[in-house]
Amino acid sequence: MPSPDRPPSELCYLDAAHVNSPAGVLAGFDVVTASGEQLGSIAGVVIEAAARRARYLDVQSHGLRRRHYLVEADQPAQVDAERKQLRLLSADLPTVHHPGRASFRPFSDADLLAAVFASRAA
Repeated sequence: MPSPDRPPSELCYLDAAHVNSPAGVLAGFDVVTASGEQLGSIAGVVIEAAARRARYLDVQSHGLRRRHYLVEADQPAQVDAERKQLRLLSADLPTVHHPGRASFRPFSDADLLAAVFASRAA
């Protein structure tokens, strides 16, 4: 996992309101653990643009002490589009806390070009 103090420069942040999926826009999707515990809502996506890969979901907890968790984007999960819910299937809870979008540089036009014109891996 990236260090919240010094994220790798190839990783960038995209607000969940700007990320569309087959289940709809990711903003407002609740994330729950395998046991049904509410973890928070998807606030953004950490992307490795040149690799055309979402690396982490930024999940913001609810309540007075809001925390941000980095959840690996490729871990097994079930999507319930009607309830706008993502249920993590792993029993392992995310433990990495970070200060949110400030941990990463924002997704830029250069990142878009890198994603569009990146060579595909064989």
